[in-house]
Amino acid sequence: MAPKTHNCHAFLAFPTSGKERTRKLILDNKTNSALNFLLVTDAGEALNASPSVGVVKPRSAFEVTVTATSGKKATRIGNFVLLLKPNLHAPDADAWARGSHTPKEFAHKIEVTRTREFAALATVIQLPGAAQAFESVPFPVAGLDDSDTITAVNIEGGTETAKTFSLHDLNDALASDSIISTCQNIADDTATGRNIMSDNFQLDDAKHWIQKLLDLLFPPAVPGQKRGGLCGQLDFGPCGCNAGD
Repeated sequence: MAPKTHNCHAFLAFPTSGKERTRKLILDNKTNSALNFLLVTDAGEALNASPSVGVVKPRSAFEVTVTATSGKKATRIGNFVLLLKPNLHAPDADAWARGSHTPKEFAHKIEVTRTREFAALATVIQLPGAAQAFESVPFPVAGLDDSDTITAVNIEGGTETAKTFSLHDLNDALASDSIISTCQNIADDTATGRNIMSDNFQLDDAKHWIQKLLDLLFPPAVPGQKRGGLCGQLDFGPCGCNAGD
């Protein structure tokens, strides 16, 4: 059963006559794909399309002969609905025509009338009309002609893969040991400080001369005894003398 769709209208006219009349319906395929077509009428025996099923090759036209019964009254005869399907998805057009159909296959609704005015001998219908002429292919297709296509150029075609850098390469890149000198130790030109006690000389009492000087300046205090220090006082501290004694 054809889908009930009225999006794309075309008109085909017959002259009033007491006998059958024929007109040409030219299906003009503007795509690069072969299209299966099916013409379905709601006028019964009053209209006939021959052939009603076929394949329109890419960028070509297909001629269909439409015959209308006699009639001397100007009136509407009926309608044709034109359905399309990419041949790639349905290689057997006859089997496709006998199957079920979907709204996306609807291409044109062709209104057929009988008139007393001018009636053209041929009417051109451009395809695909409202039909979806292109569909995705989820499976491999054998025998597809791709002679008019060009393989995309690899975006890396003009590049080279960088050389892998290894530890061996790193060693080769470094300067040889013969031209490398070890950093001079910042302490190389320094000498260890001389122990100030290393050259101390021995006094009679085996005391250091500095200590001897300090003892001279600040003699140790002896309780109850005056000493003959610089201050000559009893029990004084190292920083002064008791002037009252």
